[in-house]
Amino acid sequence: MEDQAEQLRELMRAKNNNTQSAAPTNNKQNRKTRIITVASGKGGVGKTNVSVNMALAYARLGKKVIVMDADLGLANVNVMLNMIPKYNLYHVIRKQKTMKDIIIDTEYGIQIVAGASGFSKIANLSEDERQNFIQELYTLSNADIIIIDTSAGVSNNVLSFVA
Repeated sequence: MEDQAEQLRELMRAKNNNTQSAAPTNNKQNRKTRIITVASGKGGVGKTNVSVNMALAYARLGKKVIVMDADLGLANVNVMLNMIPKYNLYHVIRKQKTMKDIIIDTEYGIQIVAGASGFSKIANLSEDERQNFIQELYTLSNADIIIIDTSAGVSNNVLSFVA
């Protein structure tokens, strides 16, 4: 019987069978940025809590960590860290800012890319917008680890971050 997480499992199987990394190589240091996506078919299970706490744990180990709030409708990573961002992913989607422009240093030793709340436009990205967004993500390859906090469910937006 197929459940709501079946699509995610299929994507992960396909990804595990593919030997290429999704992260670009930084030629200067010959390393790769690890991208960790936190996803769930159900809301309210603690994805953001896990994402932020995992980032803090990696930072304590000396890793350069970026948390990207990819909940493109109800973003709240900045709320958990008591921050009010000037710019967020909405500005990147609209091509008003780049991903590097909106990155925020926190007092906790991690950086965040704030998501946008309440904009139905970015909660339902077109394929071109989604691809541009993914390309912007790759500009953050100077980090050791990028943790992507997704929205609930298995929408095309969520699946594009998992793949």
